[in-house]
Amino acid sequence: MTLYGELVAWRDGVAKKEGIMPTMVCPLDLLVLMAYNRPGCRIGLKRLSYYIPELLREGSEPDYLDDAFSIIFLASESGVGNGMSGVAEEDLKFYADMTFAISKGEMSKGMKGTRTLIEPKKSSSLSPQKSSILKYLKWTTIAAAAVTFWIGVLNKRRR
Repeated sequence: MTLYGELVAWRDGVAKKEGIMPTMVCPLDLLVLMAYNRPGCRIGLKRLSYYIPELLREGSEPDYLDDAFSIIFLASESGVGNGMSGVAEEDLKFYADMTFAISKGEMSKGMKGTRTLIEPKKSSSLSPQKSSILKYLKWTTIAAAAVTFWIGVLNKRRR
């Protein structure tokens, strides 16, 4: 069983014990972050998510979070539970590590169309493509803020 599966089983068991919905014990996005980053203490968990459910906060009785930390610790010690069995570590490519090239024609069409995958570069400086995309996003955000401001002004005048 993968670490994520074990954490979901733990959450379901706690929810059944408490008689509440599993999401109230721990939301799935927090379980995913716990399985991926494997925090070992409350501070590490707080770094993953500012909102900690009430049952997992410090001082709650019984302390269910210690059970979750022991599941994470045992999975880290045994080396299993990463959910990627049979995959060599060097073959992994994460979506966050990938970059997509978007042509200027696609940006004017609202960024629709096909995107070309570019392998990540090791350079520390921004490529011209990235800087143009960031510049486009910056000006789009500024334009959206200006439009929102003027809509608010017009709505106040109508009252």
